[in-house]
Amino acid sequence: MATETDFLEGILTPRMPLKLESLLGRGSAGEVWKARSPLGLVAVKCLDLEASSEELQQASQEASLLRRIRHPNIVRFLDLVVEGGQLRMVMQLMEGDLGQAITRRRERGRGGFGEAGRGTWLGRLASALRFLHQVKILHRDVKPANIFLSKTQDAVLGDFSIAKVLGEDLAATQIGTPGYLAPEIWLGQPYGPKSDVFSLGCSIFEAANRMGPGEGQPCERQSGKEKTRCHKS
Repeated sequence: MATETDFLEGILTPRMPLKLESLLGRGSAGEVWKARSPLGLVAVKCLDLEASSEELQQASQEASLLRRIRHPNIVRFLDLVVEGGQLRMVMQLMEGDLGQAITRRRERGRGGFGEAGRGTWLGRLASALRFLHQVKILHRDVKPANIFLSKTQDAVLGDFSIAKVLGEDLAATQIGTPGYLAPEIWLGQPYGPKSDVFSLGCSIFEAANRMGPGEGQPCERQSGKEKTRCHKS
């Protein structure tokens, strides 16, 4: 008899022993933990198997995409296991994300990040996007919260849960985070790689000014919809 997790067949690997140590973050689709594994410290995205089939499908899609991607500025996928009633995606552990770093600077009354650092981030993240677009992958949710920072402050692009593999046609679904969406997405027009580049520009602008490009408000709040997405498909 078929089950709701049959689509995971061929994606799961032999179980990697994991010891969850501390909660790094919690979202609508699950939690992210720091964990100890045979590979050392890792990040583990945990999603209950009782979650909706759409959320499970998105998680399996993210794992499938990350498994085939190798780039120094894209988060490294390590494993996907089912354990403790959860789907657990094991990834490279980072020190936090750019969104958190911007918030800390704003709360402490500090200015934006320096030009040299921003320039390095821009070049490396643009390289990551160029690689993705060459293999026909749209990220569709580039924003500071999905740009992760290492101990050395290098920037790595992550969270491919709503990424899309392009065929012959451009994408059409209105999806992403308000405030980082390219104009063509808001207008309901077909869109392609340039939309990711626009979102990266918004993110680097916010790193420079601690606010998004418009109305003196953080990017995500410009639309009046804090961290909400357009309808998904």
